[in-house]
Amino acid sequence: MWLSAEISAQPNQWDCHRCSPARQIDWGCTQNSPIPDRWQVGENTYQRCPLKAITPMTRKVLDYYPHYRAGHLPQMGGLNDQPAWLMAALAHVHSQTQAAQAKQLDRLGPK
Repeated sequence: MWLSAEISAQPNQWDCHRCSPARQIDWGCTQNSPIPDRWQVGENTYQRCPLKAITPMTRKVLDYYPHYRAGHLPQMGGLNDQPAWLMAALAHVHSQTQAAQAKQLDRLGPK
């Protein structure tokens, strides 16, 4: 889930619809990228697009996350009416996203 949080911290960079066929090759969408250590996410490197490592269920949690941040819940009712696993996953993504954003700010340094 940490990979998902790192990706959520930079949502504009991770839009598969923006990938042209040439970019898909360079970025390793369907096979390893010809560029050594093409991706660095957090402290890990990948030869294939890191989105490929995210499961469909995790992707669903990430899709819910912006709505959760805006105060919207996926099911009718209050917080206690939501699936416990989903609330725990969203809370985890939130904490990891906050940590990833803090790291980004640290890398940028003072202005």
